[in-house]
Amino acid sequence: MNSYNDRLKKTVRMVFVLLTGASLLTVVSCTGGGEPPKTSGSTDLNGLWRVKNTTQQSVATVNIRNSATVADNGGTINMVYCVERNNETLSRTGNRLAPFMDGSIDVNNGDSMRSQGASLGTVEFEKMSLAPNFAMGSFAMESNEVANVTTNDVCTSTTSAVLVGVPGYESVSATVPYQGSMLKIEMSRLLGFFAGSFSFGGETLTTAVELESPAFKPVYKTDRIMLHNGTLTITSRSNIHITGRFSGETPKGGNISADFDFQLP
Repeated sequence: MNSYNDRLKKTVRMVFVLLTGASLLTVVSCTGGGEPPKTSGSTDLNGLWRVKNTTQQSVATVNIRNSATVADNGGTINMVYCVERNNETLSRTGNRLAPFMDGSIDVNNGDSMRSQGASLGTVEFEKMSLAPNFAMGSFAMESNEVANVTTNDVCTSTTSAVLVGVPGYESVSATVPYQGSMLKIEMSRLLGFFAGSFSFGGETLTTAVELESPAFKPVYKTDRIMLHNGTLTITSRSNIHITGRFSGETPKGGNISADFDFQLP
């Protein structure tokens, strides 16, 4: 769960960039259509969950939406968070699950939970589907330097910042199995995502595509790389889906391209 704090810090930095360069940017409305899926009448906690958290920072309201699977074993709960796919075991006493961050989780029913803590404030849990599996779209990546991957084992998370009612920054991330470990894909853009093509890398600062995996280290001497001199194309975007393609240069001069269709939490 430390990834939540990391995301907050990064979002605040990006909003600062937006403020200092606001005169150079044009705001475009970017989303619409579709209602996030929710279950009802569940008799246990098993399923795929949406994890929502909103915090007020100095210059913006930051919204984080993660996804997690829950396996309900009665007295214990196994929860796997999307961002790092780490498995955490919580103990159940009555309608309370612990530990969670600096507090606990209160179970409202089989479809809804809630946590209140000092570090993150209120965290809301909403069940999206009954199956405790990450099946939130598709991802296919090709490269002339690292291994290719095609998978439907996808989980996603989003971070957005709203500045005085205006979208200031948005990040869409996905994690997929890759070469015996995980691959994290993070696409970010000042003013948010909408249908269109966006250049990134070089002198373009408004859009970024980053990839992270332990499998990268033998090739790039680091787990995390940022693509350069590339294009991110969003073919469709709604409140619940984002579809498109990106292609760009690696730090070694090779190429990585990918097609994605992500369900958003």
